Amino acid sequence: MNYFDSNDYESDSDDCYEPLDEDTLKDMILYSKLDSVSRFKKHIDKEPEFYGIGNLSDFTIFDIIETQGKSNKNYLSEYQIELFQDLYDCIQKEGNITNFNFVYEKLTRKIHV
Repeated sequence: MNYFDSNDYESDSDDCYEPLDEDTLKDMILYSKLDSVSRFKKHIDKEPEFYGIGNLSDFTIFDIIETQGKSNKNYLSEYQIELFQDLYDCIQKEGNITNFNFVYEKLTRKIHV
């Protein structure tokens, strides 16, 4: 008897899959968003204004982003705006330049304390 024959498993024949519960799905979505924040940090930390952002946790940055606010001042370069827009797209959040500048203000206060 061949070992592989006796332990042959056909995934096509198994029609019973246990769906993920709601809490697990929410956690998976949150971890995906935090991963996007981590990738954002790796790119934005090369910008002089964001030096030190690596010292902030991904969750702290995510929490700041989730806080709605607007700023009428323009602090960001075109490249930085693109990075923010990419991040907001990844976490499926609506954002515009006034939101990005608000987040910038909050982040720089945390970074430069």
